[in-house]
Amino acid sequence: MATLTPEQFASRMDLLVRTGKMGQALTRVATRAAVTMHTGARMRTTGGNPLHVRSGKLRQSIKMDTTQKPPFYTATIQAGGRRAFYARFHEYGEGRNPKRPFLAPSLEDARKNLDADLMREAVAAFRTVGIGA
Repeated sequence: MATLTPEQFASRMDLLVRTGKMGQALTRVATRAAVTMHTGARMRTTGGNPLHVRSGKLRQSIKMDTTQKPPFYTATIQAGGRRAFYARFHEYGEGRNPKRPFLAPSLEDARKNLDADLMREAVAAFRTVGIGA
C-alpha cells in the first residue's frame, strides 16, 4: 500500500476535481437514480401495479431530469401536467379515493441503492488519480 504525504494527497484531490472526474462520477450516480425512479414509476402505473391503465396518459406524463450545479447533483421525477392532472389524486389520495402512490415508492427504491452506487463511483474516481488500491 502506497503512502501519500498530505501535500501529495491534496494535489491528487485537486487533480480529481480539476479534471472533472468527481463531477462525472456524481453525474453518473444522479442519472442512475433518475432512471431507477422513472422505471419504477412507469412500472407502478402499468396493469394494476397499483394502477390500471385506461389511456396511458399518466404513464406518458412521467418525466425524469438531472441537474448539475456543483456541489449539487440532483435527480428528479415528476408526473401529471395538463393531460394527466389526476396524478396527484393517485399519489396522495383525494376524497373517497385512496392513496395509490407510484412516485414515492420509486424514490425509495432509488434511495436504497444510492449509498452503494455513490461509494462505488467515488472509489473508481479516486483510483483514476492514484488514491486507493
